[in-house]
Amino acid sequence: MNNLKKGFTLVELLAVITVIAIILVIAIPKVSNINAESKLNIFNTNVKNTISAIKLHYQTNYGGSLSGSKIYTLENKKTKLDENEINVIEGDLDLTGFVEIDSDGNEDALLSNGTYCYKSSEGSFVIDAENPCS
Repeated sequence: MNNLKKGFTLVELLAVITVIAIILVIAIPKVSNINAESKLNIFNTNVKNTISAIKLHYQTNYGGSLSGSKIYTLENKKTKLDENEINVIEGDLDLTGFVEIDSDGNEDALLSNGTYCYKSSEGSFVIDAENPCS
């Protein structure tokens, strides 16, 4: 009779577990970094689309006929212009802050989603994750 037992030794099992642990140590930070980058990209896209929609509204309604500027306020998923609610942005954008458009079409904006902050003044673009619009 053959008394050989089939199976893995303790050393082989420990080696496999160690290899899997090393792979996880390498992979988990990369996956979480991808998640953070995706959230930042979503915020960036939402800000750009919001400013584009507001600029389009401004040009459609005031282009060339206004000597001053208009301030659009975003709050509670609604857009206000001169305290009147207007429908500029459709969808569920969770942005708060303001966008000011001058007579030349330039924007000055301060927008936040609670995690990231967008500040623009004369074309500069800053996203600050450390201090969201403080």
